[in-house]
Order: sequence, then structure tokens, then C-alpha cells
Amino acid sequence: MSVTAEIRAWRARRADRPLPVVDVAHGPAVPGVVLRLAALVPPALLVVAAVTRVPSGVTGLVGTIGGVLLLWLLARPGRGPALAVLCLTAAVLLGSPAAPFDPAVWWMAPLGHATLRGAWWAQEIGGAARVEVAALARATGRDLVVTAAALVAGAVASWFVGDASPVPVVLGGGALLVLVVVLLRR
Repeated sequence: MSVTAEIRAWRARRADRPLPVVDVAHGPAVPGVVLRLAALVPPALLVVAAVTRVPSGVTGLVGTIGGVLLLWLLARPGRGPALAVLCLTAAVLLGSPAAPFDPAVWWMAPLGHATLRGAWWAQEIGGAARVEVAALARATGRDLVVTAAALVAGAVASWFVGDASPVPVVLGGGALLVLVVVLLRR
């Protein structure tokens, strides 16, 4: 049989059976622009927290660097600028007088995780796109479990250690890294 005869036979077979009727329904959705702007809230809070944790002579420098990083995150959302904001925050926490067990870690760690997840959503979703609330709720539930597990691990580690010592800090960081790799395996 020739190619044209095959195409005619395929068309005839296709005409014999109707295509199934498909019903598609969409749930409530969030516009991509709103999601991108909401993704800027956790890193902005981290930058403000970093500015408040440094001595008064360095606040201008940290604020300027944080502002530039936030502008970068607004212009090109993604993991790169989000990780840069986290590095700035980590450097400020390491230099704080209460290091290595600064109490601000307890509320900055969930903000750091929210910064990374929000940057991922902002990178993956265009400004004109829409994201269903059900998809956001499913991802948020998993993120809350990961954040709660990390906070519990940190609370247990700080309870065991008591005073500041570099060895448990390194061991705790390694344990949290293993926890994240195990829970977020793709």
C-alpha cells in the first residue's frame, strides 16, 4: 500500500468512531503576578531582619545589598537570587553577638524555606499564567511538614547542646542537610 492509500484508510477508520467527549473544569486560581509579588514577602522580611541584626555602622551596607538582591529577585525570580538573600542572612547571623545559637534562627529558618519555595514558584510561573489554589495547597502542606521537621530537629539539637560549641553546630547542620535530602528527594 502507498502512503496516500494509508492516509485515506486512516481517515476512513477515524471517521467511523467519534472522539470521546472530555469535560475539563478548573478550580479557583491565583494570577501569576500576585504569586510573584507574594514570593517577595519572605525575602523582604529576611532582609529587614538582617538589617536589624547588625551593628548600626553596617546597616546601610547590609540594607543596600539586600535591596539589590530583592530587585534581582523581582526582575529574575529564581533560586540564584533567593540563595543570595539566604547567604546574606546567614552571614549576618554568623556575625551576630549571639552566634552560633542566635534565637532569631527560630523564625528566620521558616522564612528561608518560604523564600526558596516562593522563588521556585515565581520562576516556574509566568506573570500572565494562573496557578490553581489546589496545587498551591498541596505544595504548601509538604513545605509545612519539612519546616516543622527542621524546627523540631533544631529544637532537639539546641536542647541537647545547651551552650555554644562548634562541633554540635556542624553535626546539626549535617543532620538537617540529610533531613532535607531524604524528605525532598525527587
